[in-house]
Amino acid sequence: MSVADIALWSWQLVGAMILNGFVQMAAVGAFASRIAGVTTKRIAISISLFTLFATASRLANMFYAPLLGTISDRTGNLVDQGDRGGFGFVGPAAGSQFELQLRLIVLAGTVGTLIGAMFLPLFEYMFVRGDRIVPAAGLGAESALFV
Repeated sequence: MSVADIALWSWQLVGAMILNGFVQMAAVGAFASRIAGVTTKRIAISISLFTLFATASRLANMFYAPLLGTISDRTGNLVDQGDRGGFGFVGPAAGSQFELQLRLIVLAGTVGTLIGAMFLPLFEYMFVRGDRIVPAAGLGAESALFV
């Protein structure tokens, strides 16, 4: 097995990139609830909504960790095989490919953060609407997700 046998663009890499982008976008969007709380002067509801969305985005991080683990294991196995076979040149090549894959995942997170920042006014509008509807309907903060 050589570095050429491991595809750079595996479905695990693409999945981790997409999930990381969405997680970072949701994390930025959660801060819009605090802005909405200041706008509507309903701080308690906005803190509750922020906590709900921040917890959900942090929980979503656990979904792409196994995908990242698969990529890491594949590289580690290649380096181990190269060390056992006396091919010392396999390790750095595999490591540089793994480094590129990690950098692509971080790039996807950066793009997700930028998209979240661009949509921050939209997120604020949605949270302002939720802050006004939840108390009027007598619902809890978690019900704002379904309004």
